[in-house]
Amino acid sequence: MDAKIRTLSFNEFQLVIEWAVAEGWNIGRCDAGIFHAIDPQGFFGAFIGEELAGAISAAAYSADFGFIGFFIVKPEYRGHLLGPALGNKAIEYLGARNIGVDGVEAKEKHYDQISL
Repeated sequence: MDAKIRTLSFNEFQLVIEWAVAEGWNIGRCDAGIFHAIDPQGFFGAFIGEELAGAISAAAYSADFGFIGFFIVKPEYRGHLLGPALGNKAIEYLGARNIGVDGVEAKEKHYDQISL
């Protein structure tokens, strides 16, 4: 599946927060705002045509530390390698920093598809 990945605005990322809530994630309602204040360029979306199909945040806290979260793909696009593409984009963006990750234990096997 051909997807384009680009930086998302904070307003665009509000849809991603809605997805996370709908999935039952126990997210802090202000987490995205905190990530955005730290690194407004660290929100990425995968688009199929004009539709946002998945997203990830990668906040560069400092030259030495970054954090990945809000890693989600819409259900109808799961299994099409959008997740690994987003994960790789986040890791590429954060570079050689030590990276903390907020993940889902049940999805741990899928994280192996991300290039480290």
